[in-house]
Amino acid sequence: MRYSAVMVYVDTGGYNAARIDLACEVARHFEARLVGVSASAAQPWAVLPEKNSFAISPDIGPNLDRAEANLNCAKDLFHRVVQSHQCRLEWRSSI
Repeated sequence: MRYSAVMVYVDTGGYNAARIDLACEVARHFEARLVGVSASAAQPWAVLPEKNSFAISPDIGPNLDRAEANLNCAKDLFHRVVQSHQCRLEWRSSI
C-alpha cells in the first residue's frame, strides 16, 4: 500500500514535536509528502465573569492578530522540527 501524503495537525500545545517526528517518519517510509495543518479561530466574543455571560466585541482586530500569531507559532514549530528530516513538506493553515 502506498500513501501520497501524510497530514499532521500542529498547534501550540505540548506534544507537537513527537507527533511531527512520527508523521515525518511515516511519510519517509511511504515516500509521501508531509503536510502540516493548523487552524485558529478569531473569536468575536469575550467572557464577562462578573456577569457570567458573553459579550460580542465590535473590534475583532486583536482576536484576529492573536489567531494569526498562533498559526505563525505552529508553522515555525513545524519547520523547526522537520528540518532534521529528509521530507517533502507542505504547510496549510486557516483562520
